[in-house]
Amino acid sequence: MHITTEQARLLKELAEGKQFPSSQLRAEIFRKLKEEKILLVKRTHQGKVIYADDPIGLLNYLNNHYIRCTLDEYIVKSQASPTRTNNVYLTGDSKNKDTERVFQGFLFKVTEPIQAQWKGKEHILIPANGLPVFMPYPDSFKLPEDITIVLVENSENFCMIENQIELFGEMKCFFVPYYPREHYKYFTEWLQKQPNNYVHYGDFDFAGIHIYQSQYKKYVTGKSEYLVPKTCFRLFKRFGKKELYDNQLNLLDRLDIDEPGIRKLIQTIQSEHKGLEQEVYNKDEYKTFLIKEPV
Repeated sequence: MHITTEQARLLKELAEGKQFPSSQLRAEIFRKLKEEKILLVKRTHQGKVIYADDPIGLLNYLNNHYIRCTLDEYIVKSQASPTRTNNVYLTGDSKNKDTERVFQGFLFKVTEPIQAQWKGKEHILIPANGLPVFMPYPDSFKLPEDITIVLVENSENFCMIENQIELFGEMKCFFVPYYPREHYKYFTEWLQKQPNNYVHYGDFDFAGIHIYQSQYKKYVTGKSEYLVPKTCFRLFKRFGKKELYDNQLNLLDRLDIDEPGIRKLIQTIQSEHKGLEQEVYNKDEYKTFLIKEPV
């Protein structure tokens, strides 16, 4: 997908926190970013506006998919006469077309040894001291059916998942990250062929539930569940963010309240008028809060 100089300028301003009327961002790149929930839409008294809730996530997504340099460099160089060399530098593609630029596969983590199969042979997956491992060509990769596949939305939570294993109770888990997004295709193609149960570990807000229901749940063959730890309800008052509720309220009508955990979570979000980011579980502060604020 070609990004024009003017579109790059708009993306730069979005990454700097600026909002634009939805009528101003109708190009294909903005439509794609909205589909991926990289850009969000909210209603104001002046109409719908588009903004980046996570500017760093926007820049990372652009770098992973379209632009192999900073937006400032892209703007400067795309103003010059385009050359084959510049196209490679800017987009990673001398023909300036969308192409597969990554290995086929996805990252994963395990926190205990798991005996799996890859290319018809037995392989024991071993925890790698907190480091993620890449699973190439996963078509031939199989997990035991008692292993739960867990998608972790936030990159920091994925990196620190060993410290949050208590949230998953007795489950034996195979953890996969939401990012980098170019791995999405390979993961979902593999997921829909697995009989395993699936747990989605995302933010405790409307956007997190929407990502789960619109992007992943439809591919699950086994049972699927949105992770809603009992402790999260007590954390809303102290760590919840009102702007998450305000900015995502337009997503509420698109959600299915088809799981007890989701039903209770939505009730809490609506009563508190707040959303809660899963990053709260990366902080020791939440444990101190739970001790000081007993049930």
